[in-house]
Amino acid sequence: MLYQTENSHGGDIYGGGIALDFSANVSPLGTPRSVTDAIERALPELYRYPDPYCRTLVQTISEYEGVPKDFVLCGNGASELIYAYCGAVRPKRAMELAPTFSEYSLALRRTGCEVVRFALKQEENFDLRENFLPILAREKIDALFFCNPNNPTGALYPKEILEQIVQVARENDLILFADEIYDRLVMQGEPEHIALASLAPDLLTLCFNGLSKSHRVAGFRVGWVCLAGDKSHAKGYIEGRKVPIIVDGVTSMEHYVNPIPAGLVLTGIVVSVSVSAVMLSLTVRIYQTYRTLDMDKLYMMMSHKKRRKEDGEQ
Repeated sequence: MLYQTENSHGGDIYGGGIALDFSANVSPLGTPRSVTDAIERALPELYRYPDPYCRTLVQTISEYEGVPKDFVLCGNGASELIYAYCGAVRPKRAMELAPTFSEYSLALRRTGCEVVRFALKQEENFDLRENFLPILAREKIDALFFCNPNNPTGALYPKEILEQIVQVARENDLILFADEIYDRLVMQGEPEHIALASLAPDLLTLCFNGLSKSHRVAGFRVGWVCLAGDKSHAKGYIEGRKVPIIVDGVTSMEHYVNPIPAGLVLTGIVVSVSVSAVMLSLTVRIYQTYRTLDMDKLYMMMSHKKRRKEDGEQ
C-alpha cells in the first residue's frame, strides 16, 4: 500500500473516471481462462500462510532459467526486486536508456546513486546504435540498467549490439542489470530475444523477470531475479538474501524481501492476500504449461467474440 506517496508505476485505474489506461503495459486481452480456473481451484487453501522460502517456485524457476536455486530470489513483482537490488548493491553511478521504465532511476536515486541517461531518438525508431558504446565506456559508471525488449518503446536489441555492450562492460568492470520481463512478447518477424547473461558468463548480471506480462497476471504479484556470472560483487546480496529497507532515503534496518502476496479481484472486491504454498505450486504449474502459449495467436484476436471463443478452447 502506498501512503502519502505518488504512484510512479502506473496502472491505478481505481480513482474513477478512467476509460482507457495507457499508464502501464497491461494486456487488453485479460487473464487467460486456464490461469483463472487454476486460481479458483486453489482458493480454498488461502487460509494457509505462504512458504517463506518459496521452495517450489524457486526450484521451478531455477530449472527454467538454468541457474542454481541459491541464486534465485522471488519478490512482490519485479518492481520490488529493482528496489531490493539498488538497496543491496548500492551503485554510486549508473546508466539507463531514455525513455525506459521509470522505476530504475527512482530506485537508484533513493539510495543516492547518480543516474546517467542515454537518450534514444524517435527518428531512429528508438533503436540503440553503436554511438552508444563510447559513451557507455567513458561515463565511469558502476552499473548499466538495460531493458530488453525496452519499455515503453518495444525495441528489441540484436545480438551484435548486445555483444558490444558486454565487451564494454567487461573492459570497465560493470554490473549488468537485465530487465527481461518482456522477453516472451516477441512478435513474429522480429529478431530472437537474446538473454544478456548468456553473452556475459564472466560478468555479474542480474536478470529480472516475472509473470505479469507473459502470463497476463499483473495482479498476481510474482517476480524474480536470477544472479548469473561473476558474483563477487554481490556477496552480501546472496548470503541471507537480505535487503535494506529505505525510509525517507535513510537505511533504517535490514529485512527479508517480502513473501509473495497477490491482489485477487474476488466478486469485484480487491482482496490483498498472501499466496500459500499451494498457490505457489499453482503458479509453478501455470508457468510450466502456459509458457508454451503462442503469443502471436493472441495478438491476432480482432474482436471480443473471437477472444471469447479462444478462451473457451483453452
